[in-house]
Amino acid sequence: MTINSKAVSAFDICQIVIKSMTKKEAKQLVDSWVWNVNIFDIYDYLKEEDRPTQRRILKQCLKTFNESRSVSHFIDLAEHLNHGDLSLH
Repeated sequence: MTINSKAVSAFDICQIVIKSMTKKEAKQLVDSWVWNVNIFDIYDYLKEEDRPTQRRILKQCLKTFNESRSVSHFIDLAEHLNHGDLSLH
């Protein structure tokens, strides 16, 4: 995708997302990450977000990646960002 004649990656587009996004927006964001970004890119994105947005995105990550080996990485990331009490409920 290009914006003002500049190539923009999917991750760059995610940086434009508004603060305190809705559950639907969080799901769309996390779905765009599947097979496109790694846990370090996700951490870089989340560390700049407010706590409610971090929590909403992390919960969606746990739902989206629940059946994969990646779920343990998201649990570790949640604990690192002081969301150790995060659950799927």
